Amino acid sequence: MSKSKAISNEVILDKALLVISDKGPETFTLADISKVVGLSPATLLQRFGSKQTLLIRAAKQANVKLNHDLAALKEKQLPWDQELIHFLCDIPEGFGSRRDIANSLGVLKLDMIDPELHPIARKLFETFRKRIGELIKKGQACNEISGSIDIQALVWELDALRHGLVIQWTLSGKGTLQKWMKHHFQQFLRRLKP
Repeated sequence: MSKSKAISNEVILDKALLVISDKGPETFTLADISKVVGLSPATLLQRFGSKQTLLIRAAKQANVKLNHDLAALKEKQLPWDQELIHFLCDIPEGFGSRRDIANSLGVLKLDMIDPELHPIARKLFETFRKRIGELIKKGQACNEISGSIDIQALVWELDALRHGLVIQWTLSGKGTLQKWMKHHFQQFLRRLKP
């Protein structure tokens, strides 16, 4: 079996996500991905047809990866608050430097305006918020979050806090992004105790 056939599209797309995060959606090239996966740009074109198609398929793969990461995290059977903090601060991978964040804003811009990317990004955010809601319900079932809290409102607040913390860290945060976020989420969750 040739090397090009031995590497699955899923592996290529997972690695492409990291390259896009590192280089940005406007500036990454097939040659950049080629260096990471060990396939020629011509082989990538043959498999995906164009840079735009590869970008769209990589965005779809981000949803697959999120669901995989969620399943792996659930299997660890962490307490609800530890899982929530890990989920909010450590997923997705490849998102830890100021440069990654700046490049992700380029991806977000495309997600907002590209008719093919928008529904893919929307699905990713919906999956993210759904899991936040499930974990908050667990916290309420354990009597560790007040039963009177509006779960959907809290889901949106946590999602907004996550994005806000990322931006704040890029401008004034100290230490790693993950430590910065964990500290602030732990403080936030403490205020929810009944």
